[in-house]
Amino acid sequence: MQSRSDKGPRFGDFLEQLAGKTIAIVYSYSNVVDHESTWYDRWRSDVICYFGAAVEALGAEPRYIDVDTYLRLMSEPNTFIGHAIINLHSGLNEIGSWPIISSLASWRGVPIVPCSSDVHIVGERKDIANALARTTRMNVPADWVAGTEDKKKYILKPRDLGMSKGIVVTTDRSLIEDQLSKSTYIAQEFIRGFDATAAMVLLPDHSYVVLGAMIYLPESESIHDWILETQAKDERNTSCRYIRKRIEVERSLANEMIALAERLGRSSVFRIDFRVNPDDQGNAPRSLTLPEAHFLEANPTPTISESSSFGELMSAAMSEPALAEKLTQGALVRLPPRVRAQATLVALQLFAAQA
Repeated sequence: MQSRSDKGPRFGDFLEQLAGKTIAIVYSYSNVVDHESTWYDRWRSDVICYFGAAVEALGAEPRYIDVDTYLRLMSEPNTFIGHAIINLHSGLNEIGSWPIISSLASWRGVPIVPCSSDVHIVGERKDIANALARTTRMNVPADWVAGTEDKKKYILKPRDLGMSKGIVVTTDRSLIEDQLSKSTYIAQEFIRGFDATAAMVLLPDHSYVVLGAMIYLPESESIHDWILETQAKDERNTSCRYIRKRIEVERSLANEMIALAERLGRSSVFRIDFRVNPDDQGNAPRSLTLPEAHFLEANPTPTISESSSFGELMSAAMSEPALAEKLTQGALVRLPPRVRAQATLVALQLFAAQA
């Protein structure tokens, strides 16, 4: 049975109404000239194409708008941007600029994907997300305490940057104190093990479903100390090879992830990142469990492309009949298999935005 919103049509009816509508896709590239970050800009093109192809598959018209043009158009009264907006402005830019797209959309009354400006900031700020994660049953790494003299490793992270930029694992207490004095970093105990990321989607009945998780397995001698930082994400870097493996998320952990998402605020998609303990033999676990997973950060505006962890998890979910039925609500069966996963994901987000 198709879900119905109290404020809008059923999911299937909504999909029919998308035909011929204009969906604005607002994007940005890095706002500084940084040749070391050009790999990210190329990757982001894949993201833009992913969403554009999905919009076209739904029978709507994508309108590609860079951030500067969007700001200019929004400053002109009565200018039509689109029937809805997909916000891809995030990543390597400072977090303070991220919500400008969603804020202006809200001001103009245009539905925005994936979330509102308040959720954008609350979810992406690592200190706030960690504080809220501690109100759940999830493990959260201990914060650095001034004057600590132990020999543990700590991980320093910029509070407001995405794409793992600026992350450092260190035992240097002076460096930690210096960075924390700038008030734009957080420092937490480093958890030896593996990086993992889990994906969540908001269904038409306004409940979340966890699609599964990806665990990262490095080709490194020190596999338990390896982290998925900016250099590892650069496809040109042959010294940071790794593979991804899909694993299940235990129900008790999935429930806590959903509880955190509700506390952070409603986003149509969430990616939750974890550090995971190795098993007794030092190997990667076969599933993500509540006792062994340590919360790192939440992402209410995750980067999604066909080859990203989120995109692959969505495609895998659509290959499972029961989960695919839950995601599509019996609709979207007419779409060709090649684009069905991404079109479903975008349709769910657009439906959530109008509701």
